[in-house]
Amino acid sequence: MTILPIRIVGLVQIILLMTSEGYSQLNSDKKIISSQIFEERLSQLVGFGDRQDWGELEYSPIDEASGIVASRKNENVFWVHNDSGDNNRIYAFNHEGTHLGVYYLDGCSARDWEDMATGPGPTDEEYYLYIGEIGDNDAEYNQKYIYRVIEPIVDSEQSPVTETIYGAEIINYQYPDGNRDAETLMVDPLTKDIYIISKREEPVNIYRLAYPQSMTETVTPEFMMDIDFYPEINNGSSQYIVAGDISVDGLEILVKSYLDIFYFSRNPDQTIMDAFNQGFVTVPYISEVQGEAIAWHPQGFGYFTTSEEKYNTEARLYFYPDLVGCMDPQALNYNPYATVPDWSCEYLNIEAFPNPKDFALYPAYPNPFNPTTTLQYDLPEDATVKIMIYDIMGREVRTLVKSQQNAGFKSIVWDATNDLGQPVSAGMYLYRFSAGKFHSTEKIVLLK
Repeated sequence: MTILPIRIVGLVQIILLMTSEGYSQLNSDKKIISSQIFEERLSQLVGFGDRQDWGELEYSPIDEASGIVASRKNENVFWVHNDSGDNNRIYAFNHEGTHLGVYYLDGCSARDWEDMATGPGPTDEEYYLYIGEIGDNDAEYNQKYIYRVIEPIVDSEQSPVTETIYGAEIINYQYPDGNRDAETLMVDPLTKDIYIISKREEPVNIYRLAYPQSMTETVTPEFMMDIDFYPEINNGSSQYIVAGDISVDGLEILVKSYLDIFYFSRNPDQTIMDAFNQGFVTVPYISEVQGEAIAWHPQGFGYFTTSEEKYNTEARLYFYPDLVGCMDPQALNYNPYATVPDWSCEYLNIEAFPNPKDFALYPAYPNPFNPTTTLQYDLPEDATVKIMIYDIMGREVRTLVKSQQNAGFKSIVWDATNDLGQPVSAGMYLYRFSAGKFHSTEKIVLLK
């Protein structure tokens, strides 16, 4: 587990223990049973690990990578395109950087491609690639274009091929408030709406092209809001917004400048704008030379970045793993990179839903907290459970649990009140868990 400083816009700046929520959604169609369903995403708390180098992008024509997609259709396959100056083509490579193919987009021009995304489209159960002809350094072009194609089938072990993708859908749009440069294209998997974030302005503008997007008329994107990612300084070129992506479940958003990566989150019943209005945190990133590309892992287990080959630097595939997640290899959503459990494991049916192997008490979440925190514990067998809250002097404050309970994964919320229902003062507290012969004590901190 890593302890990192977090910058939270609109909230108090503190040092937070880097954990993440355990939200998992009950999917009745697949009969998924979740070991723990959390009601909210806590955008303040995220836990991504140190950068991993997965290898060089070996195909030499990929020298100005400006957009990247981690395929959700083809395992271990990535897509990338070059910045201005290349032809109307995208490149496929695998998780080791090995070249897999060049794919031309029939009927699509390539003036200044700046970002790409993956997501749903007109055909259900199909994945599409979206390529943004949205660059405009001097704000001189009225018309911008987004190309949408069904993602080809690619094998991560195939020999390199050269192919043409036919039938591209062309979305032609013009901003409602003048020409501008942009390098961030994102697709909301929950609504199929397309989002564009401008590059050079301070604050930057966010626009939406609502689904279904017209293929026959010029679309006027809706201006949604603006965001100042660097409110305390006058932006230079290093602060330009150059990439973004939305996770496969639609609940996590990354926006990238040359220097930083900004993380937003939302609940399933919230919009993208709700997420942007809730504020952001910065997540780990080691700056790359002309780094203009970012993509979520297909299962949301972290994020990838790559860069242009400026100043003779190699374009490499970097990965920042999500350290918080399901740690049970038997679960459907097992995260092989997780080092901190979030009790979000999902199983096909109730028979596959296991009981814990041992008694356990886990650190409270969140901690520090205000106004509530959740205490989680495991019961491998039926037991008499007692959970007590004490102040730092050892005086009893609250009896949270005192009952016979069945085996299972358990949790209880403390609302920072005593046995009389009165709010307690800020400070450090202890909570003690007893079940049979098992006893364990942890610390929590209440902020006011």
